[in-house]
Order: sequence, then C-alpha cells, then structure tokens
Amino acid sequence: GMNHAGEISLLSKIAASDAAIITNVGVTHIENLGSRENILKAKLEILDGLKEGSPLIINADNDMLSGLDIKGFRLIRCSMEKKADVYANNIIETAEGSYFLVNVLGEKGSVKLPAAGRHNIINALLALAAGKVFDIPVEDMCKALQLYEPSGMRQRVKVVKGITFIEDCYNASPDSVNASLSVLKNMTVKRRIAVLGDMLELGDIAVSAHESIGKSAKDNNVDILFTYGELSKNTARTAIDSGVSEVYTFDSHDALAEKLYSILRSNDGVLVKGSRGMKLENVLNKLYDLLGE
Repeated sequence: GMNHAGEISLLSKIAASDAAIITNVGVTHIENLGSRENILKAKLEILDGLKEGSPLIINADNDMLSGLDIKGFRLIRCSMEKKADVYANNIIETAEGSYFLVNVLGEKGSVKLPAAGRHNIINALLALAAGKVFDIPVEDMCKALQLYEPSGMRQRVKVVKGITFIEDCYNASPDSVNASLSVLKNMTVKRRIAVLGDMLELGDIAVSAHESIGKSAKDNNVDILFTYGELSKNTARTAIDSGVSEVYTFDSHDALAEKLYSILRSNDGVLVKGSRGMKLENVLNKLYDLLGE
C-alpha cells in the first residue's frame, strides 16, 4: 500500500512481480497526493518493478482506469458492467453474497461468492484474472471463491442475540463507505443502523466528502445514524437535512456503545465503519461486553 508518491515504486522493485493488479483509484490519501490523477500516477508506479510484457490487471469499471492505455505490458480489463477480457453477467445479489457467471479470457464459469456488495464482485473478477494468467483452471477458482471468508475487521458479519453486525472498521474512504452502506441496505433486517467514523486523509474535500455520506445514508435506507469524530458531524448534519429521522453524534467510544446498546433490538442490522485512526473496534468490543458476548 501507499499514502505518498514513490512508495509503490520501491515496493514494486523489491517484489519484482510477474503480474500486477490495480483494483481502484478513488480519493483515499488525496490529502497527501493532491488529486485523483496523482493517485493514479502513484498506483502506476507498480509498473516500475513489473517485468516487461507481464500482465497488468485493472478494474475497467473505474472511471480513472477504464481508458488506461499502457505500452509494454499485457493489459487485462475486468468489468461487471460490460464485456471485457474478464467479465461477469447474470449477476444476482443477496444480503449474504452474490451469484454470477464469468468469462475469464474466454473460459467460462459460475461463481457463488459469500461476500455481499458489488465491490466484492469486481474483486473476485480481478482475482480470477490473476489466477488465469498463471494457468489455474477457472472451475477450480470458482470453487475456491465459495470458501472465501473476510479477515479481520473487513466487512466481517457477526450475529449476536439476533442482531447482525457488519464489522468493517479497518479503514474507510467515500467509495468504501458507500459500498458498505449498500450492503447494509440489502440486508434482510427490521432496522438499519449505521455507525460511521471520520474518513481521514481527504484534504480539501474532507467536509464535502462527509456531507455526501450523510445523503448516502438516507439513499441507502439508514433508519438510525451514529457518527463518531469531528468530521463526521458533517455527515450527521447532512443526514438530518436529507431526512434520516434519528441521528446521534459522539466523541466517546464508550458513550456511543452505551447509547447504541440501549436502543438495539433483535433483527436490527448494524454497520460499523470508519478510518483506522477512529478505532471503532473499541465501540464493538464495548458493545459486545454489554450484550454479554
């Protein structure tokens, strides 16, 4: 990973890899890099250590990558939205995951992916492309994807006393928060509760980015919104203006957990999402203690 120019170049030269993947170009680390164009330049440093003619696998649904034209490497485009070198079709999304057909460089297969959200579909396509260039049969990869389990605090689903928690507090950016809110929206629950912390390293767009998440909360049918941190107060304000009926702001992990505990009911769905510096796992740990977990 990186948060400054030059970091991926160094890592790429150390790794001297046989293939590379660029999953996305969003606004994460824009505070340090200044623009999405500079973020793209930093991510393309992955080519510095990539052997000439090697595969560069990209998300062709990303607006910054879709028109990419790179000489000297084998460019492999992956898409959920159109035919590409690797693409998905007949996509069926559920609260538990997704089902879809794939065409991987001409070899077809079907995938049952136990991870919700369209962002996980494109991640699966990128992984399938990588496996294919190393001659792994598509059928074998499709079977392996059925065994996928999220690690750490990355969209891990946990059910406690009839309440479904989405533990997604490893990190956060506008794109990833919107993706997680979409997962929450698609859950089969009675009430949708979002606990959102500050998104860091957004520089000049920090306020507007947090405001946009407030509107997104309403668009994704959030019933109750909790925010943690100073920047997320902008999210709370915009959510109220957009029509989210119940909104709370906090600067204390324990106070947030205690308030959330007091209103929880069986069949609620709770998303917990924020940047690493917000340490929202502390909210979850306190909450689980209160629930006797």
